[in-house]
Amino acid sequence: MKRQTGSVQRRGSLGRKSSAASKNTRGGGRQGGSLVRFATTCLWLGGTTVFLVAVSWGLLAGYRYLTSHPYFTLREVSIEGNERLTDTAVLQLAGIAPGENSLAVDMGRAKNRLMQNPWVERVLLRRILPDKVQIHVQERKAVFWVRKQDGLYFADRRGEAIAPVSRDRFVSLPLLDLGTQHEHRETVALFADRLQQRRLPFSAAEVDWVRFDSEFVLEAQLRDSGPRVVLETHDLARHCQKLLAVWRDLNERDELDEASSLVFFRDKAWARF
Repeated sequence: MKRQTGSVQRRGSLGRKSSAASKNTRGGGRQGGSLVRFATTCLWLGGTTVFLVAVSWGLLAGYRYLTSHPYFTLREVSIEGNERLTDTAVLQLAGIAPGENSLAVDMGRAKNRLMQNPWVERVLLRRILPDKVQIHVQERKAVFWVRKQDGLYFADRRGEAIAPVSRDRFVSLPLLDLGTQHEHRETVALFADRLQQRRLPFSAAEVDWVRFDSEFVLEAQLRDSGPRVVLETHDLARHCQKLLAVWRDLNERDELDEASSLVFFRDKAWARF
């Protein structure tokens, strides 16, 4: 019985050694697999980096080639919509010149430069490959003069100042005096639109000045001893229609030249002589 016990003990010892050896083998296998995966990842990342660098370099080289190729030389720049600004001024403001590469023209920068000019309201630029650029400018229209501390300014239909009145671009316009009634810019715009659209019995060239005498009254003095027109600002469109009718009636009776003022207030009209 003792010999058998010893034999069992020796076999148990051999079993433990075999199990330990098996664990060591599995541990070494896992370490080897991790190294392989790490190496594979490094190779993939390296290959991807090389590919991206190659693509970027190719795109850059292609861009440089296209932006220097004579086929894309800018030969024609068409400018539309400008009235006050000359074609030369538009080109200088946009920073575009014939002879440069059409693909190299920065359209966004050119638009921003043009929009900085006070006369420019909107700009549309279009590139037509291989050799053309179109510039469409919508300018602000001067309808009035307005007086500021440093002098006279051109103003738009709402009475917003545009740019100082200059001798080289002198245009005689009605002098607008808003006084403290700056909230009436929409009323001014309505009156200005009717002047521009010839929907009043006189044109803007015949008006000396326009002002708000009070919160509810707009006055316009005509030139050459013409009558003063006084309009209630409430429902101005309707009062302008009445002005047309009264003006026509006085003209037919040869009394228009004798009238000193025409007043339209609260559905009534007066002619003063």
